[in-house]
Formats: sequence, structure tokens, C-alpha cells
Amino acid sequence: MARPAFSTRYGLLATRYFPAMLLRQLTLQNFRNIPWAKLALQGRQTFLLGANGQGKTNLLEAAGFITALRSFRTTDAKLLIAREKREAGLVCVVDH
Repeated sequence: MARPAFSTRYGLLATRYFPAMLLRQLTLQNFRNIPWAKLALQGRQTFLLGANGQGKTNLLEAAGFITALRSFRTTDAKLLIAREKREAGLVCVVDH
């Protein structure tokens, strides 16, 4: 029986050769509905709490954009820039 292309063995190899990077700080400017934010992240887990439409998913999208250089919500990067703004900025600090 053939093994799946992404077996648990691949996961172990990925962990061994590509150790985890921890996002320690994330700064956003004019990203979606966030005019400016600077988050200092500590530990291995962070919980985002807030009412609907406050930007929780936008923070996750910013972190994902930094790691994958693309959005998980859109293929048009222009949509990441806040309305009526010409540019947006993302800065991060990671531990590796």
C-alpha cells in the first residue's frame, strides 16, 4: 500500500530541519481596518478577543502575509491597504 505524500514522517523531518519561528512583535500601519497597531507577543500562544469587525482576523492575516507573502483571504494585495490610503506597512520581529 502506498504511503500518502505528506506522512507523519514528513512532519517529523520538517520539524527537525525547519525549527519553529516565534512571532514576537507585529506592527501594522494602514492594514485593512487597522490604522496603526503594535503588538508585543509573549509565549507560544496568544488569544485575540474582541467584538465582530474589530480586526482579529486582520491581525492573523497580517501575520500570515509576512510568512507566506500572500493573503489567505484575497489574491489582490491592494485590498490589504486601508481605504483612502496609498500604502500599508507590516513589520515583525521573530525568534528563530
